Amino acid sequence: MNTREDLIALGLGDLALSKIIESQQKHIGELHGVNRITDITYLGAGEGSVIELTCTECGNVRTKNYVSGRNRWCELAKTCSCQKRVLSEKEKAVRKEYNNAPENVGKVFGNLTVVEIIATPKQTQSGKIGKTVKWLCECSECHGRRVYVPSEVKSGVAKCKCSAKIQSKYIGVKFGRLTVKEVYHKDGNSRFICECDCGEVYDGFSTPIVRGKVLSCGCLKREIRENAKSQSPLWHTWSGMISRCENANNQSWDDYGGRGISVCEEWHDFKKFEEWAIGNGYRPGCGLSLDRIDVNGNYEPSNCRYTTSSVQLVNRRPRKPNKKSLVTINGVTKTKREWCEEYGIWDATVNYRIKHMGMTFEEALVAEKKRSGNHNPVTVARHKEEQRRLAELNRINSFIECNLYMAFCRITDQFILQPQVQVGNYRVDFMVDGMMIVVECDGYDQHKTKEQMAKDYKRERYLVSQGYTVIRFTGSEINKDPDGCAKELFEMIKTIGGAEWQGQVKIKRTV
Repeated sequence: MNTREDLIALGLGDLALSKIIESQQKHIGELHGVNRITDITYLGAGEGSVIELTCTECGNVRTKNYVSGRNRWCELAKTCSCQKRVLSEKEKAVRKEYNNAPENVGKVFGNLTVVEIIATPKQTQSGKIGKTVKWLCECSECHGRRVYVPSEVKSGVAKCKCSAKIQSKYIGVKFGRLTVKEVYHKDGNSRFICECDCGEVYDGFSTPIVRGKVLSCGCLKREIRENAKSQSPLWHTWSGMISRCENANNQSWDDYGGRGISVCEEWHDFKKFEEWAIGNGYRPGCGLSLDRIDVNGNYEPSNCRYTTSSVQLVNRRPRKPNKKSLVTINGVTKTKREWCEEYGIWDATVNYRIKHMGMTFEEALVAEKKRSGNHNPVTVARHKEEQRRLAELNRINSFIECNLYMAFCRITDQFILQPQVQVGNYRVDFMVDGMMIVVECDGYDQHKTKEQMAKDYKRERYLVSQGYTVIRFTGSEINKDPDGCAKELFEMIKTIGGAEWQGQVKIKRTV
């Protein structure tokens, strides 16, 4: 036991010194099994103490290290080597013969059944080569096999890895709608037999149940499907939108949630999203899909619309140029397609010259045309017209405007509707190219309050004062019969245009 001077030499203060002396006096003389604490020597901070233990049976003295906070007093040795009974040679031979007896095969000890007796060579301390007998046992629960020492099997110390600890831990625990009733093991995997709240019995692997991936016997999924909102075609659109932005396991996560794109709080409620979609012209089977106006923006009412796949094809992020497609000419690096556009040549022509005529890319760009091309001018003009319409569709803000524009294009191609044209301080929905005619599409959400209606009247008065003719269509009219509205607009434009257009403009085809 340390003296007061020894502890002061270790740099301890008065408070720590008194506590250590009090602790040593308290524990000296304690009995742990057959060992009694006879002395305690404190070594310093971080090194702990050395405890001296003396056996009360044989007087054997041994020491053990003890560090406060790392060890506990109950971990001290409670036995001594004198307590082990030395077996005689005769007892060893009898025990070995019993363990090696073939009658042991098939015996059951708890959950273990002896399958085979294995004798392995072992060198003794005297240098002789003997044999150690072990049993190959099979677990009755998981059917796994393992080699054990016979004495441990008979005493019940040997246990399979699938011991009953899991049963006592999880039996009665509820995961979602499942309550664990029984635990068993099969092919090395633990499985739960659970009772669902609906009364059904579910048998499945324990891991997905504990991690929350399985919450019911299947009744929860059926209820979701039977729910009213799952009957809506918009349910899959809404759930896919949420999953892409918030589920890191979704295959499209890198292009949405991984880029910081999120869903606004309002649209986390399916009913509000459904109301917005219907109010913006969505109808089952309309062939339109959800699109973000700003491809880098979030899913929110001000940045979303329902539009066609052709518009979405144009409205997308620019792709990174492939290194193979980059060409440097006179110190300027561009893609092959950009060079073709600059020189006014088809990229297919350049590829043909490179592949079949053996030209380099630079030679193919500037080579003279040897024969007249077989490009149909009607086809080229139609292609340019389609590109122009796609660009205009990309500027349209709402579904009802898109619906009217597409219906009008189906009727005639002699009048052109220019979308989102700036007139003074106002931006009008459409203006007829070459004529002082403005077309407005009034959706319910944007024109339902008195303040909004007052702004519309003020806007119309300004347009009339500037010499424009304003033609208005309501959103319900367009959604109900877009082709009829387009045909009516077509006739009104001809009438307003006067004798110049009478008898010259014809409907392209019957709608």
